[in-house]
Amino acid sequence: QHWVETLDEIDSSELQRRLEQPLIKKVTTVAESAEFGAPLGHLVCNFDQQLLALFTEVHYWEKFHGEFIIPYVAHDICNQREKLRVMREHVMLVVRAYNDILSDLTTDERRLFTDHIRRLDKRINQGLTKLTWASRGVTEYYVRDCCAQSTETHDIVQQFHSGKDVISKNCKQVSSLMLVKIDKNMVYDEGVFEVKQSEHRERAKAILEKAHHQIKMTMKEMYVNFKDGSGEVRREWRSFCVGTDAAVELALRTTVKKSLQELSKAINGDAKTEPQTLFRVNIVLENNRVDYRPTMINLTHVVNIVAKELISCLGVVPRLKDAVLS
Repeated sequence: QHWVETLDEIDSSELQRRLEQPLIKKVTTVAESAEFGAPLGHLVCNFDQQLLALFTEVHYWEKFHGEFIIPYVAHDICNQREKLRVMREHVMLVVRAYNDILSDLTTDERRLFTDHIRRLDKRINQGLTKLTWASRGVTEYYVRDCCAQSTETHDIVQQFHSGKDVISKNCKQVSSLMLVKIDKNMVYDEGVFEVKQSEHRERAKAILEKAHHQIKMTMKEMYVNFKDGSGEVRREWRSFCVGTDAAVELALRTTVKKSLQELSKAINGDAKTEPQTLFRVNIVLENNRVDYRPTMINLTHVVNIVAKELISCLGVVPRLKDAVLS
């Protein structure tokens, strides 16, 4: 009875006015974020909650099969219930597609995708300002157009993340690369160690060149989506290039450090392992004089040369920011 009396106080025009609010709302304040349970900047479906409650109540009163009379004002607007339900489902397609894009982007990446998000906002803006639940043709043109634009934007975001994965994979490969190859339980004769290391360095250089080329080509493919961007987007792209260059530099530093440590461990040992016998030294008696071949000075020279040549491997990897930004 109380529910009926409440509805009697409301005329049909007031219920109809509840359909005159925009389809979508953007969460812009902390209070709205708490109310809708959505992060700042995300979209929410802006259907009137009291109308939704009314539809639910009428649905359950109808189960009494006419034992209780549903007021005309409620019955009249509930005739649109199915049509409005379908509209809500279609509007939620737009909301979810937009929110999925924002959820996939970090704060820095959002700045890089400013232009893409701005273009998407222009498409969606009608649903935040002009189009209401009483508008006609919402599904036919607005939802289809927004979903198509959202899919296109999300594809670009996913391509960007796939590119980052390729870069990360190559950086890991570089950092795990050893620039020296010391065979366990092998004693090197004079001249053999230098040759073996030279051959291994050539293979390592090929791996470094391939990784650098793949990173550079990947970044150039990624750049296609930002080359015509605004000044802000271009600044963010330069920042991304510098950050990627720093990641490659760290990977190179890591591989050099690990390689030098491996060489040092083979010669000097460490806390867990004893030094291994690395070089074969022959004792030569010549002119009544005992000599060592190769001499300690020669062996020291060999090790120093190998260490320097090891570091020089990095010469095949130019600065990434120079290669990409040029």
